[in-house]
Amino acid sequence: VVSRAVIAADRPTLLPPPLEIIVPEGASLPPRPYYPVYAPIPYIGRTGTSQVGRFVPGDAVFGAKMRLLEQRAGRPALAVSAELKVPLTRTLAKLQTGSGTGGFDQTARITAEWKGRHPSLVVSAGFTHVGGAPFGDRLIVFHPQGDVEVTESPLRLPNRVSLGLGYRHTLRSWAALIAEATKAVEVGGHTSAFKAAGPLDVSAGAQLRRGRLHLTLGLRYHANSVPSFRSHDYPLAGFADLTSVSERDLQSYLTAIGAAGAAPYLGDLHQIALASMANAPPLPEGARILPPTYAVRSHDRIAYL
Repeated sequence: VVSRAVIAADRPTLLPPPLEIIVPEGASLPPRPYYPVYAPIPYIGRTGTSQVGRFVPGDAVFGAKMRLLEQRAGRPALAVSAELKVPLTRTLAKLQTGSGTGGFDQTARITAEWKGRHPSLVVSAGFTHVGGAPFGDRLIVFHPQGDVEVTESPLRLPNRVSLGLGYRHTLRSWAALIAEATKAVEVGGHTSAFKAAGPLDVSAGAQLRRGRLHLTLGLRYHANSVPSFRSHDYPLAGFADLTSVSERDLQSYLTAIGAAGAAPYLGDLHQIALASMANAPPLPEGARILPPTYAVRSHDRIAYL
C-alpha cells in the first residue's frame, strides 16, 4: 500500500510522459517514440518529489484464490486466482515519484504444482489487463494569427502475459533451497515507446522457517538487460526542453515567438518540448537543446532479496 520514493536524474536525456510538444504551423513533427516507458512507473521523472527515505502512496491489491484440483498420480494440483490493483493516488507529482501507473489493473492467473517428498515444482501463467493511465501527451500547433490547435494523445500501457517457473527442495523441516524464473511479455495496443528488452528474472536462494516466522534470502539476476552504452537517434533532437523554465519566463518567451495561445494548455509538472524556429530569440534560463543521440547504460543486474 506504500511505495518507497524513487530517485530520478535531474536532467534525463529522454523526456518522460506526460509530454507537451509545441510546434509552429507547417512544421514537421518527428514520428514516435519520444520516450521509454517502464510500465509499473511510467511517469517517473525529475519533476517528482523524490527524496531518500520518503514514502508515497502506492497501490492496494485485492485478491482471491481457489483450488480446482488436488494432486493425484501424474496430475498436478491446480488453482486459479484473481487480483484487482487499485491506485491509492492519481496525483501526477506522486506518480512521477514512483507511486505506480494511476490505473486500475485486473489479473487472472492459473497455477499448477507438483509436490514430492523433497522437491516441489510450480508453474504459473497469468494475464493482466492494464487500466488506462490518467495523464497523456498533448500536441500544440500555433498559428501566425495567434490561435492554437490542440491534439490529445492518451498514454496507453500494454497488457501483460506473465509466466513463472519455481522449484523448491526441502533440506530440513525448517530449511529449503528455492529457484525461480519469471518472464513478462507485453501484448495489445499501446503507446509507441523506446523498446527495452522484456524482463527475464532468475532468482535463487533459501527459505528458513521457525514457527510462524518465514525468512527468504537470495539473489535475483536480471537476465535480459539492454546492452550498455549503445547510441540511438533521438527523434526530438534539436527541440528545446522548456520544462525547467520558470512560469514567468516561459510565458514571456512564448509571447515573443507568437505562441502565447499555447500557455493555457500547458499542464503543471508536464514536460515541454518546443520545435526549433528560425530567427527565434535566445532561449530563456533553464532551457536546453535536446541532443541528437542518447546512450543507454545498463547496471545493477544482480539484486538481493
